[in-house]
Amino acid sequence: MLPLTRWTIENTLWCGAMQAGDTSIKDSSDEIAAELRVREEKTYATTDESKRDINISLNIWRQSLETENKKLKEVLPVVRCRYESLLKQRNILVEKINKLRESLDLTTYTTKSDSVETAFDVKTANSFSLESALEYSNVSTCSPLPSSQVEPHLQ
Repeated sequence: MLPLTRWTIENTLWCGAMQAGDTSIKDSSDEIAAELRVREEKTYATTDESKRDINISLNIWRQSLETENKKLKEVLPVVRCRYESLLKQRNILVEKINKLRESLDLTTYTTKSDSVETAFDVKTANSFSLESALEYSNVSTCSPLPSSQVEPHLQ
């Protein structure tokens, strides 16, 4: 006779529990299938909810970009006009400085932007880019833009 081990006892009990026509296995597989269907439905519901949330977030972001774009289109002509007036002021000052330097027999004053301007034309409102804005961001101005021109566009 074979010695009884835990495995043989459990195996015998499990096998002994099954009888002809036993539906416990079928019932448990139906329960598992039902559970899987419920989980799948929850997954689809969660996915649909996530898609809705993402679409809402994208719409909000798109609207904020459109609003910002509209504000920039309103402010850009003011900035361009101010830039052109500052450029004219600088050119007038350069001319005056050069006249004074010529009267003192000194070399004429040239700026870094003089050589840039001959190579490229002045940016227009349509061709204005972030790179050119960053290029001129360190330019100091004599006076800031009048707040009456800027503030209505930024609110």
